[in-house]
Amino acid sequence: MMATYIGFSLVFLHSLHKLGNTISEEEEKGHFHLWKYVGYLLGIPEELLPNDKKQATEFFYLWTSVQPSSDKDSVLLAHSLLNESLENPILKFKFQRRNLRYLHICCTWFLLDHEVCKRLQIPDVPFKNGFPKMKRIINKIYDSTVSRDARIKKGNKDQMKVLEDYLRVTQNSNFR
Repeated sequence: MMATYIGFSLVFLHSLHKLGNTISEEEEKGHFHLWKYVGYLLGIPEELLPNDKKQATEFFYLWTSVQPSSDKDSVLLAHSLLNESLENPILKFKFQRRNLRYLHICCTWFLLDHEVCKRLQIPDVPFKNGFPKMKRIINKIYDSTVSRDARIKKGNKDQMKVLEDYLRVTQNSNFR
């Protein structure tokens, strides 16, 4: 549970930064506060829930130092996450779902250590750095040319559209 918590706090923020996004100190503090509360609700002992990036990094180092290398279950989990988009009914066409899987694979190689990707048997795809590097450039340009308020409003609008699509597709189905 601690590893999942750190994945949604420290690793998430690191990945956003690596993709060229800017996170304010206030946003970072708010993110850790939110995930500390989520961790508490999940039953993680409070003393294992970091307050900030420094503590999260220390806990992450501790956790990774005692974890065994990837095993068969790790590989299965990684592939289940990568293949989720192939079954996602929100995207109408098969080529869209395959393309989304490809983009997920590209981002995985960009965001994770290559040794980790090899141990998890993440497929090595052509031009795997193209999309993430282009996304990083676009994010940096967007960050410098569009106001923070406008970016937040657009992000909220995009997220509401995703939620609307999800609810529309899943309302009368067993997909959840």
